[in-house]
Amino acid sequence: MLWACVLLPQLALDGVMRRHGNPDEPL
Repeated sequence: MLWACVLLPQLALDGVMRRHGNPDEPL
């Protein structure tokens, strides 16, 4: 589905950002 192609990457990136716990680092 098209929405999955948009939402899944966003959720994955959000999960990575939360796990890092460092807002100063972009990646």
